[in-house]
Amino acid sequence: MEPNDDKPYLPNRIYEGLRWFVQIVLPAFSALYLGLSDLWDLPKPVAVGATAGLVGTFLGTIMRFSKHNYDNSDARFVGETFLAPTDEGWKRVFNVTADEIDPNKKELAFKAVDSQVA
Repeated sequence: MEPNDDKPYLPNRIYEGLRWFVQIVLPAFSALYLGLSDLWDLPKPVAVGATAGLVGTFLGTIMRFSKHNYDNSDARFVGETFLAPTDEGWKRVFNVTADEIDPNKKELAFKAVDSQVA
């Protein structure tokens, strides 16, 4: 599949916050409410648990579309890498093209392009 220039549907900060909410908070809340509702006679345990599950499924689907666009775009790359000839042989060159790199990033991705011939 050819990469496209589409931007992710969600900015990274929102995506990471939603991911934490969908993967941690909603399941924990659902389990807590279902467990406590039996002990404390809380109202509508099935409705509350099902609602949390449905909201999590909906948000997870939206997030998956955003991740798919991100993975198939050049937005994830901070630059390009290629092989260039030198007197000693071929050398790997990294060309940073991003205007700004988040210092909190744990990984940097470079797009591999054809070798540069002098």
